[in-house]
Amino acid sequence: MLKKIRNFKNKFDIRWKFLIIGKYLGIRIYPTHFYLRGFKSLVFKIWFHLIINEQIKKKKKQFLKEIYEFAEIKGNQKANFLISSPSSGGNFIRHLLSSYFEIKFNTGNGIPKFDNQTNKWKFNSSPIMSGDLFNFVQLERYPINYDIISKEEYNKKKIFLSRYPFRSRILNITLYPSLFKIEKIKPIILFREPFDWIVSRYCWYENIKFQDTNTVDESLIQYDLDNYNNYLFYWLNYVKNNENNQYLLIEFNNIIKDEKKTFLKILNFLNYEILEEKKINHILRVNSKEFALENLGTKFMGTRFTDNKKKENIKKKIFEFSSKYLEKNKINENYIKLKNSI
Repeated sequence: MLKKIRNFKNKFDIRWKFLIIGKYLGIRIYPTHFYLRGFKSLVFKIWFHLIINEQIKKKKKQFLKEIYEFAEIKGNQKANFLISSPSSGGNFIRHLLSSYFEIKFNTGNGIPKFDNQTNKWKFNSSPIMSGDLFNFVQLERYPINYDIISKEEYNKKKIFLSRYPFRSRILNITLYPSLFKIEKIKPIILFREPFDWIVSRYCWYENIKFQDTNTVDESLIQYDLDNYNNYLFYWLNYVKNNENNQYLLIEFNNIIKDEKKTFLKILNFLNYEILEEKKINHILRVNSKEFALENLGTKFMGTRFTDNKKKENIKKKIFEFSSKYLEKNKINENYIKLKNSI
């Protein structure tokens, strides 16, 4: 009897539970039609809250379970992290790793799928999750399927994302990887040549603001470059105070000029199995800008790829002010020091 009750509780959603109960009672509890207006809409509102609360309860249970499984670090263990300032190759590396995961565990063909409505690229499965509690709780994320990969194996493969210590423009606040202490992470740190970086950021800013003007937003450049300098300085101190096998520095140009070598270096750092060359080449090809735009099947509305003509115009427009600001604040010096630490 207890087994039947347990199966009833776990197997059926709230709709089927009341349909089954109603069948035994000889009455219809779950309506055949909902009225959205008038007095009868009260029934609709009750059922709406019952259904949404059940979904929330399931997600809450899923997230709590995952946090305890994946965010608890014991003893001398450290969590794999992908640390990236914006516009420094983080999306590309994340996509490569997700494609690897699909290919390695036969959950898909490794090709990222783009959703124009949400401006997001999607994968069937991925080792990537956020190191921040707020972003960890993503309602659209499905639970990990342990029929595909064991819990132990996934725990070894998981990678957390963070931009630490990059500040948000909102209230000028640094968002910490709140599920972890810094000393408990093993980071891959992405960075980029400062002028090239600010050009990319400025392009992104104009794209999301739908603006194209000859006026230079000096306050934006100052804020972003100060922010980026703080990022460079923090990780420069980090690498000085940690053994080089505890972190991996990746400069953006190496991703562009020698993506295969860089990808293999990342896989080795994460202790991932190196797949056969044909599969590695496939992963790199399907995540290229050329492949994405050629096979998208619709007009690209996202912000991942910058139009080259627009980029050249931005370079000319902000060159003088940005160059002076970079020199004045010795930002290039921190970049060169970090680059020489590779």
